[in-house]
Amino acid sequence: LKLVREALSNTARHSKARRLIVTFGPTDGHLTLTVADDGIGFDTSAPALAGHDGLGNMRARAEAFGATLVVESGVGRGTRIIVELPNRADA
Repeated sequence: LKLVREALSNTARHSKARRLIVTFGPTDGHLTLTVADDGIGFDTSAPALAGHDGLGNMRARAEAFGATLVVESGVGRGTRIIVELPNRADA
């Protein structure tokens, strides 16, 4: 998934994280992918800087295959990228 590569790349380039955890599995009728780090975090309400399209790209990729993307972060609190994919087996 390009979305996962983008999340990992953003962590490596921007977060200054010491720890990164990636999980994937079933959750409440969905498949959930979580990429979480213990880095510097950022203000999710701040506009993206010019040339920093990573979150927008991830959101577009998630929507393209029917998934939702949630970004949880705060300055000094690390970041969690959560992608909920529909469980095609239930469709």
